[in-house]
Amino acid sequence: MRGKKALGILLGAWLCAAVLGPYGQAAPQASLREQLCEQARREGQLNLLTNVALVADPLVELFQEQFPGLRVRAVTDVAAPTRAITEAQAGRHEHDILVWTIPGVLPLFERNLLASFKPEELAAFRIPPGAAILNQTTLKFYNFVHTLSYDSRRLRPEDVPRDWNGILNPRWRDRFVGDIPTVTNGIAALGLLLGEAWATNFARRLRDDVRITIVPNPTIGREMVLRGEKDLMWGGIGETIDRRERFREPLAWNPVTPTYASQFVVVAFQRAPHPNAARCVALWAATQEAKPIMERKAFFLADATPGAKTQLRREIERHRMRIFFENVESAKRRLELYGRLVPILQGQVP
Repeated sequence: MRGKKALGILLGAWLCAAVLGPYGQAAPQASLREQLCEQARREGQLNLLTNVALVADPLVELFQEQFPGLRVRAVTDVAAPTRAITEAQAGRHEHDILVWTIPGVLPLFERNLLASFKPEELAAFRIPPGAAILNQTTLKFYNFVHTLSYDSRRLRPEDVPRDWNGILNPRWRDRFVGDIPTVTNGIAALGLLLGEAWATNFARRLRDDVRITIVPNPTIGREMVLRGEKDLMWGGIGETIDRRERFREPLAWNPVTPTYASQFVVVAFQRAPHPNAARCVALWAATQEAKPIMERKAFFLADATPGAKTQLRREIERHRMRIFFENVESAKRRLELYGRLVPILQGQVP
């Protein structure tokens, strides 16, 4: 009996020491953020789904640098949201997070395929108000700010239009290029500001008067500008700066205003195979501390929203640009107009 009593005293003393620490003070408990990311480290894996390698590659590097011990595997698919839906219907749940735009995640949200972030998790990561949308399933990530890009060896800033109607000047006839998703989404979004009648008329004039060259992706358009085949390209500020700084391409951009910023977001799948890794990484990506880190990794990952501590935001403020930022409601309206503009630009309707 005495032995058991002594053992109980020793065990109690050990537990007390473990809780209080060596100096009789309470040992600090790991924060919710630390606990979640430690669980992510133990899972050891994160499966990322996004559109193209240009986006996936820097994100893989970034997440592995920020979370040592976490192996990030990327899958790219230009129809990733449709892929996620099809796989879920077949009972396959292979991806942890998706990086896409708001319109792309809406079908996933409507099918209840996305995990919700808890209020205490948002608080632990200090996610800014308004950064979690769609019932706290979707976290704002970075922006694509539409602009006009050009080869600085051939054109001066004063030669390039500073409003969208300037593209209709006869001097740009047969000299303007853009990929179909960027151009059509841009016109549709501007149509929410300037009116649908403006958008449809602008699309027809780009097709008939300017004779815009429509290409399937921005890489082709950029190469045409650098080879001197075209003078102007419909592009993004971040992408233009990124190509100049990382690859020393002689690209420049003009502050066209008003303009539009599409909103890229990050979501965690409800049936993610590595749920803690999904939540830890997605939440971190939406923090203010992550914004300048992501921009340094790849400039096109920059956040342009007010309050962001990024070079892109400083450029916007320096040029006093008026930007229309995408939200859920405008994304839905943009999709509707997008469907009517594509046939016009492709010459399928008058």
